[in-house]
Amino acid sequence: MAAQVSGAITEKLVTEGDHVSAGQVLLRIDARAANQEVLAVDAQVAAYQAQLKLSQKTFERSSALFKQGHITTEQLEQAEAARDADAAQLKALQAQLKSARTQAGFFEITAPIAGIISEISVETGDMALPGSHLLSLYDPSLLRVTAALPSQVTDHSRITMDSLIEIPSLGVQGTDLHPVSVQVLPKVDASSMTQNVRFNLPQGTISVPGQFARVLLPDASASNSQTHLFVPRSAIVRRGEMTGVYVLSGDETPLLRQVRTGLLNAGQIEVLSGLDAGDRLILNPALVNRIKRAE
Repeated sequence: MAAQVSGAITEKLVTEGDHVSAGQVLLRIDARAANQEVLAVDAQVAAYQAQLKLSQKTFERSSALFKQGHITTEQLEQAEAARDADAAQLKALQAQLKSARTQAGFFEITAPIAGIISEISVETGDMALPGSHLLSLYDPSLLRVTAALPSQVTDHSRITMDSLIEIPSLGVQGTDLHPVSVQVLPKVDASSMTQNVRFNLPQGTISVPGQFARVLLPDASASNSQTHLFVPRSAIVRRGEMTGVYVLSGDETPLLRQVRTGLLNAGQIEVLSGLDAGDRLILNPALVNRIKRAE
């Protein structure tokens, strides 16, 4: 959220991590000059309301006198014009009052949505300028993962809700997380030839903006098994940003080997590099951890 007006921050009513509701006041900017402007225009409106009331009565008296033949048509028209001018001036001042009140409202920063405060860039006493960043908030129920994918794979047969999303920092192993909807943005980056794809997460996903996520795409050509090496997803081990599998060495010792994974297909993950022909794969890494704890 950015400032729309300039002024000193007078109140900071929230801190990072606070849950806020829509319309809740978050910050206040010094609005004394704006409030005085509202009072001044409001007084002018009151003055012209009284003036219009007087003009209306003058016109009514002139109409009665005209019917009795005591004043001329010109005098009646002058009274009518004075009434209409006062009415127009009052209407202009009322519009100016609405504008002043709207402008004064910009000095109170309210939450446009219900969400969580993720960042506050100002402190009490700081000077806000139009366009300057004040704070950030997000709706935890509307999170998404954005991935830059090669443009040749962003077709409907590959980008589906069968895609699997992994967020390593959550520390949850063996839990499938599928998007509730997918949006392919209609623009290709000319320098990298990639296209941004948004995978909208289901409500209740425990995550925060900025976390690293991994997207595994279904392989439409996985039926050609002789050109792909797939392993069960249960054999994959995630250690931070490292992806690996356990293999048995010649002396039956389990070794953790880093691999590079590719597409996802029916619970199987493609291994692009890191495994050689003849490697003996441990399908249940949990057994390795139990053996290590027993030792």
